Amino acid sequence: YATGRKPNTEKLKLENTGVKTENGAIVVNQDFQTNINNIYALGDVINRVQLTPVALNEAMVFLNRVFGDKTKTMDYKSIPTAVFCHFPYDIWFCCHFEKAC
Repeated sequence: YATGRKPNTEKLKLENTGVKTENGAIVVNQDFQTNINNIYALGDVINRVQLTPVALNEAMVFLNRVFGDKTKTMDYKSIPTAVFCHFPYDIWFCCHFEKAC
């Protein structure tokens, strides 16, 4: 997942709020609530998977929990991912689907 990414919280001045962090990431519970009752966080500032589709889904789960179905939770087990790399044009490879999985 998003190799080399880290939470971008330095400019948020969290030390002035009392919000708990670990290694620069805001600590949240399953409802994305911080240790301060009325402060929530999701996406790239928490220490979860830092991918755009994940942040979008976290936002949907958060909105559902606040305004709708209070039982919705974020599932980080089934995240579609892809690996992008550059191969020289003369290198080709083939892999059988069953072997890859």
